[in-house]
Amino acid sequence: MLTATGALGEPGQGAATTLDVSVPVLDLTKYSEALNYWGIGTLPDWGTVTGYLALAGVVQSVDNNAYGVDIEFQEAYVSPDWEFLATSGGSSSSGSGAVVQTYHYNKASAIDVASTASPGQEVNALVTPDLPAGVYEIGYSFNMTFSAKDKTAFFQLTGTFPDAEAFGEEAPSTTANHKNRYYMYPVVWPGGIMTIGHNFWKESGYTLTVDFSDLIVKKVG
Repeated sequence: MLTATGALGEPGQGAATTLDVSVPVLDLTKYSEALNYWGIGTLPDWGTVTGYLALAGVVQSVDNNAYGVDIEFQEAYVSPDWEFLATSGGSSSSGSGAVVQTYHYNKASAIDVASTASPGQEVNALVTPDLPAGVYEIGYSFNMTFSAKDKTAFFQLTGTFPDAEAFGEEAPSTTANHKNRYYMYPVVWPGGIMTIGHNFWKESGYTLTVDFSDLIVKKVG
């Protein structure tokens, strides 16, 4: 299959785009032939299809017949207002005047929490590159597993944007002993490096595991 594309790999717009479909026949075999198949009712209003048959490398015909293959077309519209989302420190933009979006995150997994007092145990940390000034979203997501019900786990962000107070969660029962949370909030950043730490601690008398912790910094303006 060969598709003609634009300069950046996108489907050509405002110009003909060709698509060749080959169905190789490796041995003596039968093939279907639909006479004058390509025409009114089978062709899209924005393109043409031509039947092509070659036997043993010798072209037999180029016509409106269909030879053992049907093609379905679906129109697609590509907005001119597009942009990429870059990860792990990269960045991209849609052109002059557009916001350059960047996305930074760090994940930690399967951390057993032993600490039973504030400031707790750091289970995850993120240090960004030197970021330009702008509007950012700062956030986290995590999932915890409790070994017992009615026990409290505490968590708190540290670093550039520390939480003023700790937050707490409890497992409602021993049959539903997981708790998760996702939270994002905006900040206006003058530029520079951000650091974020994710601390956890617990009551004594049970086992707490942070199944995963994600720390996220995303430029949005």
